[in-house]
Amino acid sequence: MLFRSFLLTISLSPLFFGTNRPWSWSLYAVILACIGLLYFVNALMKREGFDIAIQPIKYPLALVLLPLIWAFIQASSWVPLSWAHPFWTLAAQQLPIIVTPGISLSPAETMTALMKLMSYLLVFFLSFQFSRYSDKASLTFNTLAYVGAAYAMYGLYAFWGNDNVLLGFDNSAYEGNVRSTFVNRNSYATYAGLSLLALFPLLLERVRGSLVYGINSYYGLQYFIENFIIRAWIPLLMGVIIFTALFLSHSRGGGLSSTLAVLVFFMTLFLAGKLRKGKALLIFLLTLSIMGVSFWSSGDRLLERMDEISL
Repeated sequence: MLFRSFLLTISLSPLFFGTNRPWSWSLYAVILACIGLLYFVNALMKREGFDIAIQPIKYPLALVLLPLIWAFIQASSWVPLSWAHPFWTLAAQQLPIIVTPGISLSPAETMTALMKLMSYLLVFFLSFQFSRYSDKASLTFNTLAYVGAAYAMYGLYAFWGNDNVLLGFDNSAYEGNVRSTFVNRNSYATYAGLSLLALFPLLLERVRGSLVYGINSYYGLQYFIENFIIRAWIPLLMGVIIFTALFLSHSRGGGLSSTLAVLVFFMTLFLAGKLRKGKALLIFLLTLSIMGVSFWSSGDRLLERMDEISL
């Protein structure tokens, strides 16, 4: 129940303007906090504990904790006066009330940012816990892939239909770019890239299931082509849709970072020995084909924006 509630929460989070409004990011944080609290209570009642190996992630975890601790220090009022922002000294001189100095110019905004960062960390922790079980890990990737394709389809519909109304609000900023349910095209491009990474395990599963007899023999090659077309046409179509939406977002940073992420994904699998040389090359060529078809149909404007980048 908690796992499905968690999946539903992260699947619906982009729907409300990519949680880019105070009410949406606050609601998102509260729901995640409740799920996390229930998970802790359930684990304590069952006396299962938390089967986490901190050792492999200790360095990334330390890097994550640094901005959290620094944000808390910035918003606190017990720092030395010499650290405080000069604005607070000026405010204390002009206002008849007691002014509490701090590093942050707006402690409330700093605490809001801290709340968001802690929500992201909680998403990672819960994902890490649930994904100890292979069936839940697989369901998580599949859910993120299908949901990402659904948001991409909506983005393409709004783009080609010139529909700038989202949830009853006019969303004319960045008109002429695919933004799906997000306010900013760069934010959507980032989400589309993450959706692609979640899609690859689904595609890899279909490829592996079709390579039972290999591709060195005529029968093996015939079996692969027939079985792959039958089993993998949905992931392939999803990949084309997401890639097309990504390119039509016209986000240079999103396009470059997503392309780099795909390359790193395959390099990591290959170097870790998860893919044989033939399989890695085959899947990589399939990915390039999907990217090529999508870029050929929708990459003109993105190329123009790339040309605008100076050295």
